[in-house]
Amino acid sequence: MLAVAILMAPTTHGQSLPPPRQQALDERIGEFEAWLDLARRHAPGKVDAPVTQARRIGVERHFAFAHDLRALIQFINDPGLNRLYKPSRIYSVAEQEVLKKIATRERAAGTTDSLLRMVALLESDSVMLTGGERYVVVPPLSELPRDMVLSMDGVGVEAVTVPPNWQLARQAIGAMSDDRDTVAWGRLWYQATTAFLFADLLLAPLPKHLEQRRLEFAEDAGAWFDEGCYFEYLAGDRFQHAMESGPRNGLRIVRHDRKEALSEARRMFEEAIERDPRHPEARVRLARVKLIQRDARSAVRELTAVLPDLGGDSVLRYLAYLFLGAAQESASDPATAMTAYGEAVKLYPRAQSPRVALARIELPSSRSDADPLETLLRGERRASEDPWLAYHTGPARRSRDLMAELWGVSNIR
Repeated sequence: MLAVAILMAPTTHGQSLPPPRQQALDERIGEFEAWLDLARRHAPGKVDAPVTQARRIGVERHFAFAHDLRALIQFINDPGLNRLYKPSRIYSVAEQEVLKKIATRERAAGTTDSLLRMVALLESDSVMLTGGERYVVVPPLSELPRDMVLSMDGVGVEAVTVPPNWQLARQAIGAMSDDRDTVAWGRLWYQATTAFLFADLLLAPLPKHLEQRRLEFAEDAGAWFDEGCYFEYLAGDRFQHAMESGPRNGLRIVRHDRKEALSEARRMFEEAIERDPRHPEARVRLARVKLIQRDARSAVRELTAVLPDLGGDSVLRYLAYLFLGAAQESASDPATAMTAYGEAVKLYPRAQSPRVALARIELPSSRSDADPLETLLRGERRASEDPWLAYHTGPARRSRDLMAELWGVSNIR
């Protein structure tokens, strides 16, 4: 069963996070301070006591931390600030004094970047580690928006909400300084978390995640590449089917036209290549998009040019040969296409995609009138090892390595 979390259309224009419910000063600020302390004590990559306690925080209070973190960041950024400027909720004078003291203490210790980094890690780890909630069921009578649809095997089945973790983590990342090591860490955090979201097919958080990533790291080719993978997924049959099934189940899903999604994917891959002309995966995926857009000859040129640069990456080489065969076949060159498909088979002998393609265009042998495709499909079943089956998950193939790298560098305090 394939589970996908896709973006739900808002029920009202400009829908935003509702204001938190009124609480006593000590309780509200005390909870926020306790949450910051959990972040300070969390060991990256571990389901430790801070993660366990963070997961027990009430849904609405957890969402409300976004207001408090935004207020704290104002005091961190402006040492001379005495009162908040246009806060997202009403703060008493006493509450503001507490937040100002926290900011002053962190600045004096030189730990503002460290605190914000640890906040981002606590929030992302709470989702990504074993037992994390990928979505939130909105409590009865809550004003929280339902902005996410669970889709099982392409059928939308339930409206839920994106957990607050991603918003809080992005707030923290966005407030960090432009110190070189800090910027490098923030870039790695976005790489790892984006790969995780693709790996779990959590599409709903991706639009804001990818947009903020590009805003903060505009020259990072990877940011544009990952967004290209997102739009390529939106143009695919899986998403298009889920989008069509939503209204039948009473769910309002954000609609994406296939043609427009392909155009955006192409633009994003081209932007990635402009920033990194030798980005091999962007070039392979750009070629596939061109092929789908019926620009087969351009796809052939692109793939032929990129193949020498793929080195020992067997997955990329396989995909390049698979797409090259399809492009050559589309360009009415079946003989050359068979050669490309044959190279794909050499890389992954148990992969069905190139073998099906070969059987489809191969002429029946002189010894038999049997259809080659029919013969293949009737043949003995065996386990398939086909990278094409995971193609739609984009950067997910590096998810584990990136998460391990993120946790590794984050453990160096």
